[in-house]
Amino acid sequence: MRVAHPGSSTNPQPPRFRLGRFVLIAVAVALAPLAGCDKASHEHIDKWLETQKGPGKLADALHNGDLSPDLRGHAAVNLIRLRKAEGVYDALDKMSDKTRQAVVAKMVPRLWQLARV
Repeated sequence: MRVAHPGSSTNPQPPRFRLGRFVLIAVAVALAPLAGCDKASHEHIDKWLETQKGPGKLADALHNGDLSPDLRGHAAVNLIRLRKAEGVYDALDKMSDKTRQAVVAKMVPRLWQLARV
């Protein structure tokens, strides 16, 4: 019968440090996509007004049917502030009537506030 030594490659059970390193790598890989991700929020939607990739992120938020009408309306108003109203019109045209009404209803108070300034 052959006996495996603790440091040999025939040892069926990996040393603890290998398992710990595997767990660390697995966690890092799982969290990597979240590191640079700015999930749409009212704070981020306002921040995107001042970033180079902001218009694209705002357009993505406006088109994202998983977001609330409030967030989508906020993104639409910020696109209008960036003089990208044509993209807003196109996005609104592609929405269902019910969704468009909900988004526009959330846009109106924000547009009103802009008009008053």
